[in-house]
Amino acid sequence: MNTTNFLTQKISAPKKEEIEIIVFGKGFGECILLHLGNCNWAIVDSFISPTSKRPVALDYLEALGLDPQNIVKYLVVTHWHDDHIRGASTIIRECPKAKLVCSSAFHEREFLKLIGLQETHQIILDEGETGADEWTKILEIFKQRKTSSTPHPVYFASACKIIERNSDFEFMALSPSDAEFEKSLMSFGKLIPEIMESKKRLSYVTPNDSAVVLWLDFEKIRILLGADLEVTPDQNRGWKAIINSQGRSAKKAEIYKIAHHGSKSSDTKEIWDTLLVQNPYSILTPFSPSSLPQKSDVTRILKFTQNGYSAHGRHPVKIKNREAMVARTQKEGNIKIRSIEHKMGAYQIRFNLKNGEMNKKLFGSATHLKNYFSN
Repeated sequence: MNTTNFLTQKISAPKKEEIEIIVFGKGFGECILLHLGNCNWAIVDSFISPTSKRPVALDYLEALGLDPQNIVKYLVVTHWHDDHIRGASTIIRECPKAKLVCSSAFHEREFLKLIGLQETHQIILDEGETGADEWTKILEIFKQRKTSSTPHPVYFASACKIIERNSDFEFMALSPSDAEFEKSLMSFGKLIPEIMESKKRLSYVTPNDSAVVLWLDFEKIRILLGADLEVTPDQNRGWKAIINSQGRSAKKAEIYKIAHHGSKSSDTKEIWDTLLVQNPYSILTPFSPSSLPQKSDVTRILKFTQNGYSAHGRHPVKIKNREAMVARTQKEGNIKIRSIEHKMGAYQIRFNLKNGEMNKKLFGSATHLKNYFSN
């Protein structure tokens, strides 16, 4: 089987009483797998493995000797940015028991795809992102599956809305806020009069503010997944809405998937003080096109926790323009100079709910943040 490069090593599936979080990164792409116990799994976001050309989540589950079509209960799409959704439709196709969880605060692209007006009224969507296209593929799969007895396949997440609650755990969305949902409705209201007019072009609106932050409480351990949610001046939106919420749990998380690749725009001391224990296990995924995280980001995060990790090695080194003489020597000597590409990586935590044992493991290029810029 052509599988993800670092998964060629033998790995075993977690025990029924073990919960697991594994965060994958490759410089452009983020994916998280969660073992909810009893061989039930949730996939949060998706990207394509550069080696297998398949969603990395499916590669990982198969490497554990598991059949994804029988065990994946949820696919959560935190938002529709390209680095978080590539291959999501493939996961839905190959995991027929999975329910899709996505933000209730849609943006224009996904809204138009949902109601099918982008073609009938010649709405032009800006190019450069594939999120709306992936959404279209997912809707088509659901359409083909639908019968009168088929349960609704999409769960629209909003602030403090329960995804699942049972005797073993609570799985909850902490965003988007009511204010963000209202904002999306207002944008649709402005759009609707234009639909009946001549051809219109929609400008791209960042969906980070409507991203789905997730909270998992297993009683003995809690997980906070920050998606790409950002901090805004509005107390009723973004991270401030979560921090100020009266509906969320007062407990604090021991494990944190750092928001938005460690960017300062998605970080505030209040997150660490209000939502997290001291020195939580904190994992980020780099985003090479924007050189995230930067040195200042790593320095800031390490002030909040000594247990900071990156699921992928440092982003490729950008080669600066060389002086003419050096360039000529390079050409005459047929010397090829290229950026250093790092292999994909992942950071895994397993926690045994019976005995409290915790095991942590680095795969591939994953590294502690204190070593991130020394690699």
